[in-house]
Amino acid sequence: MREINPLFKQELLAPHPAKDIRKLFREDTPEEAVDLIMQLLEYEPSKRMTAKKALSHPFFDEIRKKANKKKTTANREANQPIKTGQDLNR
Repeated sequence: MREINPLFKQELLAPHPAKDIRKLFREDTPEEAVDLIMQLLEYEPSKRMTAKKALSHPFFDEIRKKANKKKTTANREANQPIKTGQDLNR
C-alpha cells in the first residue's frame, strides 16, 4: 500500500504469500492466458503489466497473425485494377 501512497502508515492487511491462481482455471486454459492474467493482477503497481505491454503479450499472437493476414489480403486486392463494365462482360 505504501507504494501506492507513500504517506500511508497503517497496514490494513498482513502480507500473504501469493496463491497459485492456475487452480482457478480449467485444465485446457492456455498457459499464455494464465500468464497474462497473473501479470495483470499483480498487486504492486510498479510490477503490474501495463495495457500497452498486455496488448503485445504472446496470448494475442494468433489474433495479430489473423489481422495481418487480412490486412495483406486487403492491400493485395486494393492494388488490383478496377474492373469496368466492359471487363465484367468478358
